[in-house]
Amino acid sequence: MALIAAAGCLPRQITSNQASCRLHLPCIRAKPHFAAGSIQSVAAFAVFSTWKSRRLNPQIRRSADAEVFSVPHADGIELEILGGPATTAPSKVSLVCIHGSYHAAWCYQEHFLDFFREKGFNTYALSLRGQGRGRMPDQLPVAGTLEEHAADIAAFVRHLESKGETVVLVGHSFGGLIALQAAADLQLAGLVLLCSVPPSGNVGIILRSLFRAPLQALRITWGFISRAFERDVALCRELFFDEETSVADIERYMRLMTQGCPAGTRLLDLRQLQRSLPVPVCSKPVLVVGGDRDVIVDVEALPVCQCVASSRRTPCRHVLQCTHRARGLTLQIWAQMQWCLPRRHCANCAMQQWRVLETCIP
Repeated sequence: MALIAAAGCLPRQITSNQASCRLHLPCIRAKPHFAAGSIQSVAAFAVFSTWKSRRLNPQIRRSADAEVFSVPHADGIELEILGGPATTAPSKVSLVCIHGSYHAAWCYQEHFLDFFREKGFNTYALSLRGQGRGRMPDQLPVAGTLEEHAADIAAFVRHLESKGETVVLVGHSFGGLIALQAAADLQLAGLVLLCSVPPSGNVGIILRSLFRAPLQALRITWGFISRAFERDVALCRELFFDEETSVADIERYMRLMTQGCPAGTRLLDLRQLQRSLPVPVCSKPVLVVGGDRDVIVDVEALPVCQCVASSRRTPCRHVLQCTHRARGLTLQIWAQMQWCLPRRHCANCAMQQWRVLETCIP
């Protein structure tokens, strides 16, 4: 699995209205991160990076192996972008993937980005502010509020829409909650939620976890608070990855989490987050996918999402996009993407596609 190298210099700037400006990398699917799940929510969520930058108009700057999107009207905020345009033929349909806590755009790289680009969709994965190889002017205790993260996503989606592209948004774990918030102000074609925190937040998930397995809940909570999952392979596997994931892969993911989410900055302030909940109801078609073995976001949280067009449970843990079953997930999302094509502007067609492809998912 190809991974992202360390950030390099960003010499060339491209304005947002330039047609040649496109991203290049892959994407995968993920679930609502730890925070969405049980006590993990109590844990501090890492999102962060600290570099200096200047205020820029919406634009994309290219580096050797990644690009960054400069958020308009936000001092020095740049978001890492992986992915790019469709590789088969020019497309007006785009898939934008949002990660959860302690992760970044890299979690979509191995199984998502190339797959969807080869299927004819422009496919991008964003690292939220403070995570991955993006830039923030200062090291902050909290990377941003729910509204600020959602506004960053909305700015990128509008950048794509300005080029005539139709967008389907994918959110994993807490990235799913942020995607729901962003969807309220966007004209999306659809929404995909992977192990996502429900619109009301993760309080219910935490309470259920404490009631069912209090010792496990406390161990997981401590694992997030101390970030022990970055040092303990067994704990990292228990929280995020399936049994089939090799130790070498888990160690690689642990390094990526450490490098992309430095200690000291949380993705969200969970106490402040409660004042922003519940997020608005999404009126667009929503595909919800969760993992039966997820110890962070339980399956009871999945049906809570409103306007669900289709729901699917897979035998996976939290970061399902990094498992050997990712192929099945990409197939299911691909089925929903057909709804966005001009010849398939029919919800019934999309539902039929989903039912057919569910038989292909392990």
